[in-house]
Amino acid sequence: FYLPIWHYYFDDPGRYSGYAHFMLAQRTLWGGDAIAGMGQNVAYYVDQPGYRYFLAFMIQVFGGEHRLMQLGNMLVYLASILFFLLTIKNSLKRVHFLWIASFFILSLPYAANNILEGLSEWLAVTLFFCFCSCILRERTMTAIVLLALIPFVRQNLLLTSGVLLILMLVYRTEGR
Repeated sequence: FYLPIWHYYFDDPGRYSGYAHFMLAQRTLWGGDAIAGMGQNVAYYVDQPGYRYFLAFMIQVFGGEHRLMQLGNMLVYLASILFFLLTIKNSLKRVHFLWIASFFILSLPYAANNILEGLSEWLAVTLFFCFCSCILRERTMTAIVLLALIPFVRQNLLLTSGVLLILMLVYRTEGR
């Protein structure tokens, strides 16, 4: 469980790891891309910004970047799926629920591989599941915060998050 994880530095997981370790070593929240030293010496983010902060938090909690931390990430992902499934369980017919649960069970190897590779997509999916669960439980403010974190983790989901926010606000406004 305590074997260290090594990433190829010039790949996304290697840069995320470098940023996270820099923040922890320097005791700072500055994890900008200028520290990468890859010709991106600018004071703004070039890579996906949010995952480096999550990774730094997990490294701090687990005492390093090793297999136990990856197992913890898998448990975070699994907990978000279970939270979502428990939220929708009573609102769907049994057969529909079984299809949805089967889909999530069959997608677990892909998510585990994503976590083991050190990619950030799994965290965006986790935040989305929690967002959906909070919406269904009518916890609107928590849902909005989770929705705002999604493009922070994966910038290419900014438009999707904006559309979801608009749909959520329209639904909430018409429901009253």
